[in-house]
Amino acid sequence: MRGRSFLVVFGIFLLVLIASDIVFGHLGLREYVTLKRRHDALIAKRMLLEKEVRGLEAEVERLKSDMSYIEEIARRELGFVKEREKIIIIDE
Repeated sequence: MRGRSFLVVFGIFLLVLIASDIVFGHLGLREYVTLKRRHDALIAKRMLLEKEVRGLEAEVERLKSDMSYIEEIARRELGFVKEREKIIIIDE
């Protein structure tokens, strides 16, 4: 009887050891959850970057083909003016 109870206790100990390794060990459940969260965050970041790339590609195409857009950018960002235009600066 004593030998049988020892086997039961040893079996339970072994199961607890295996279960804790599955949950907390290398590549265990905790590691899986951490990696899943990181994966989801990277997917979201990739989607944002892909959206940004599409926007930049559209702007490049517009800059290649739309002269009025180029003029608008030159005026706004570089302060370009046409011949015979006057700039009036109002100091507040």
